[in-house]
Amino acid sequence: MANLPSVIELRKDAVQLVKQLEQAVQRLRSATTRPVRDRRQTENRRRLLAKQTTDSALADIQLERILAGNDLTDINYLAIGLQRARSVGRILLREHGRPAGFATGFLIAPSIMITNHHVFPDAETARNSLLQMNYERNAAGQEVTPVEFRFDLRVQPIIHKPLDFAIVAVEPVSVDGQPLLSFNWLPLNPEPGKAFVGEYLTIIQHPGGERKQICVRENKLLKYSENEPWVWYQTDTVGGSSGSPVFNNTWDVVALHHQAIPKLDEKKRILAKNGRP
Repeated sequence: MANLPSVIELRKDAVQLVKQLEQAVQRLRSATTRPVRDRRQTENRRRLLAKQTTDSALADIQLERILAGNDLTDINYLAIGLQRARSVGRILLREHGRPAGFATGFLIAPSIMITNHHVFPDAETARNSLLQMNYERNAAGQEVTPVEFRFDLRVQPIIHKPLDFAIVAVEPVSVDGQPLLSFNWLPLNPEPGKAFVGEYLTIIQHPGGERKQICVRENKLLKYSENEPWVWYQTDTVGGSSGSPVFNNTWDVVALHHQAIPKLDEKKRILAKNGRP
């Protein structure tokens, strides 16, 4: 259990994150045009890549590959993805001590997790739920024993319905004594435009409450909202994917998965992937 000063610091960290997100939303709403691949966005992306790689020449190569839609990338792409995946967990929703549903959440700071508002509409829902890390299969295809953490309701959750997110503190030690810090966290950057339209995105998720999965193909960023903080992308998700992190081609978090929107024809019929109703 965290001591009281730690709890206070967690609250400060979470409040600061919300302020940064709201400032980013305000910048989007005050923009006269939607974010596009302009010089500023390209230079911002180049700067982020240079910071990631600590090699400006390599950053230029990676940027050109992204701009050209080239799928070739360094083999460490896989290793970095595995590192990022460690911070993603399954949320087990419970009512009266019994399983009532599943969702996905991910750590964004020490002992702080984010998911959707519609997953955690109030503190009581979080109080009755568990965060299960390592709910996945290993390289041999064997099921790994998950590590379960309770949510720390001594820290008041930050629940934001308009943007459909909830930030909740997690107890720093699991129910069997393992440290949450061993799962790292995914830092959030409030600067908009971290992915180009047409760039392929990646989602790490627990679809249908199943063991951790990744969608790495046919995940193209389709468009930005004109003056709102939403992006549309094509991917495979099902119930339980709510609250998943969405990554760009270089593993920066660019969105919090919110909901699936079906493709419709002119008669408002839902279309399958083959284009048929």
